[in-house]
Amino acid sequence: MATQLPLLVFPRKRDVAPEKGRPAFGKTPHVPGKSRQTERINAQLTQLQLSFEQYRASLSDTFAGTEPETVLVIEIIGTVEDFKQAIDGIGLEWLGEWDLKDIEPDDDFYEEDADGQRTSKSISGRLFLSMGNEAALREILALWRLWTEGREFPIGKTKWRDVFTQLRVIRRWGIEESLQETGMLERWRDIAAHAEPGQRERFQIEFFYHQNETKRRQNDTLIQRLLQALGGQSIGNAIDLQPIGFHAIKAELPTTSIEQLLSQVQRPDSEISIGLLKFSGVMYFRPTGQSLSSLTDDEGEPSQFEAGVPDLPAVAALLDGAPSQQHDHLKDRLLIDDVFDLERQYKPGERKHGTSMASLIVHGDQSGAGAEPLKRLLYCIPVMQPDPKSRNRNEHMPDDVFFEDRIHIAVRRML
Repeated sequence: MATQLPLLVFPRKRDVAPEKGRPAFGKTPHVPGKSRQTERINAQLTQLQLSFEQYRASLSDTFAGTEPETVLVIEIIGTVEDFKQAIDGIGLEWLGEWDLKDIEPDDDFYEEDADGQRTSKSISGRLFLSMGNEAALREILALWRLWTEGREFPIGKTKWRDVFTQLRVIRRWGIEESLQETGMLERWRDIAAHAEPGQRERFQIEFFYHQNETKRRQNDTLIQRLLQALGGQSIGNAIDLQPIGFHAIKAELPTTSIEQLLSQVQRPDSEISIGLLKFSGVMYFRPTGQSLSSLTDDEGEPSQFEAGVPDLPAVAALLDGAPSQQHDHLKDRLLIDDVFDLERQYKPGERKHGTSMASLIVHGDQSGAGAEPLKRLLYCIPVMQPDPKSRNRNEHMPDDVFFEDRIHIAVRRML
């Protein structure tokens, strides 16, 4: 008889429209007047043009046959609805957007009180990412001229009028985002400072997700050439998860090549000569793998847990290390779905982190009074496993496994 997989019961999706007559995101913050905005954005567009021209001129034979493209970061204050259509309308490829919060106000952008006076409150905005070529950049410049001259916008492109009015920053995606924000730059510096002869380092490269599959395959091929030029290689095949727009590859470089990369990260775009740092298809460089700290046995008084067996189906899930099903206080309370066949890799006494987290979910925080045990089963999918290379065999995600892949598989299985 086939075993029916447990389903987690999620609430049905529901769209809640804003009340009529009220904006969805509150009052639009103060933005600069036209004269000031023209001065500000002219300078940014001039720098953007120069940066792109230098980037295009610096492309080597490695990039032969690929059209020079760049990722634009467009940051506005407030919101602009349905901007994606305007992006598509000028030949830019939409890559994504997200909210920006807690932006420090300045003399150009700030909140006003009911009397129209400037406040010190932080402001919010929106960040858009798009991939564009030289033709798309020319189109943006043409639309900018229409805005500065007060002329009518073509049909389908009027959203750009609102964007230019509220525009705070327009620039190219840079090393700060791809390396620094992920912690990769700090990790590489630490590795370079303590590197041993012949040492190699593994990491993850995440691409901007192109909707065009041909472009995704071109990026796979190009990244292989860029890694080989540095004496490196990819680890296995790239992962391409279309449902969540995730495209990435595991890579390995000798630490001598990492030192070369570090020597260039502070240089202007025009002086960067290593193709891996110039490749516009890369969104993030990330440290690979993930590790859970080993837990020591609690030497305090043991907690007293209420006896009983839950009689309701699971509505909560644990994605962690494998918990101990035979633990006195978890027996008959867990529903284990070992999708990745990881339980057999554990030795006796190693199921620490998953067991601890399962106990916390099932029985609550025992440091406070009144905690009641979960009256439902807890659905558990182990996604971490013991690391045979660490002294305490800490639970981890192996270097050659994509964390995103396991989570994606686990969530789809639950649903």
